[in-house]
Amino acid sequence: MFNCIPKRYLLSIVALCATTLSIALQTNLSLTIVYMVKPIHKESSLTTLNECSEIRNKINYNATETLEKHTAGQFNWDAEIQGLTIGLQFIGMIIGYIPGGRLGEIYGAKRTMICSLLTASLFTIISPVAARISVFTFIICRMIVGLGAAPIFPILVIMISKWIPDKEQSFVASFMMAGYGTGAFVSSLVAGVLLSSELFGGWPSVFYLSGSIGVVFCIWCSFVVYDSPYLHPSITFKELDYLQNNIAEPPKENGLLSSVPNLLRAVFACFIGGMIDWVRRRKEIPIVFVRKGATLFNSIVACLGFTGVLYAGCDSTLNTIAFILGGLCGDFAIFGVALAPSDIAPNLRGTLAGIMSFFGSTPYFLLPWIIGKFTKHEQSLRQWRHIYYCTIAVTVVTTLVYVIFGTTEPQQWGKDDDGHTSNPKTEQQSKQHIEIYSTTDYILDS
Repeated sequence: MFNCIPKRYLLSIVALCATTLSIALQTNLSLTIVYMVKPIHKESSLTTLNECSEIRNKINYNATETLEKHTAGQFNWDAEIQGLTIGLQFIGMIIGYIPGGRLGEIYGAKRTMICSLLTASLFTIISPVAARISVFTFIICRMIVGLGAAPIFPILVIMISKWIPDKEQSFVASFMMAGYGTGAFVSSLVAGVLLSSELFGGWPSVFYLSGSIGVVFCIWCSFVVYDSPYLHPSITFKELDYLQNNIAEPPKENGLLSSVPNLLRAVFACFIGGMIDWVRRRKEIPIVFVRKGATLFNSIVACLGFTGVLYAGCDSTLNTIAFILGGLCGDFAIFGVALAPSDIAPNLRGTLAGIMSFFGSTPYFLLPWIIGKFTKHEQSLRQWRHIYYCTIAVTVVTTLVYVIFGTTEPQQWGKDDDGHTSNPKTEQQSKQHIEIYSTTDYILDS
């Protein structure tokens, strides 16, 4: 069935599914937990200014009506426990980045990806049972889900370096990582449908379905994914020869409101990534310009989007447009700073990608704490503006650090003991495979 598809493109499709599944397993709790807990009605000292009151009242009415219609909630978890449950899941994710990348380097990307996603999928399936046992059991279960879903990004960095020619990497990497946008989009839509149904009791069906899809995906991966083109049993000699000649050392010259932005940024990133690959094939721009330019452009557009939100006020249409524009170029970082590990540390690209993801994901649990500090006693546009100002400041500072001090030159600590940027055994194995394929083709032609 898949023999007519070039194997590197088949791998790209599998990787897209992997990123989609990874983010779906991590984010399905954010919406589902609303249907899991009983509504809490109590007096609060929280000050809410009379801003956007008409919109707020309409949203609250619709949300309350939907909850009362479909579920009464099973658990008496207050807001603090709910926040802790979601936050600790992301801590599990952060912990999993670095060892996930290193394990991919040692034991192979295929084996590491299947084991990690299978673990996340199985613990997603048992999440409803864990929740009924105790909140502590549920938190541990969700931490393991985060731990298992985390290594996908550093693993894909390893796969890209072995399977994708340098001048195709911008588009293919964008396509692979687009799952982080489409996954959030699909997860929100499917979860909304399941939560409104009575299938398997409503909210448990979200965990059962996503976990089961994950198990099936892992089984599929075991048959179609290989760590290297030279290990693939049905790759054509033409494609193998093309990859052998074009994968070398890094070049030396060189809710719908929340769903739509994710989907659009994924599509837009693939389009722009393809354009960049086309320009690079013409050798008109060096790799360092691609990395820094994409990162800088991503940050500029994001900051403009945040600024738009700051001044949109209560206009929901303007806010939606600002969020879409701000997130539209978010995946530019994929062919920008995200691929930097392959440039500067060819033999440690998985580990370095894990370290990057570790620090890059700290906002997942820091941001809720910061928001809580700003809005603890007053829910107002003024307080939220402070949050966006902080976000813009962090974006500007981190981007300038990379643009000024970043490099694409391979570093000595990222090479092996002999100063090489690739594994000699792999090179020897590659030559042997090329010779075998060449001999086989000669015999068949004769």
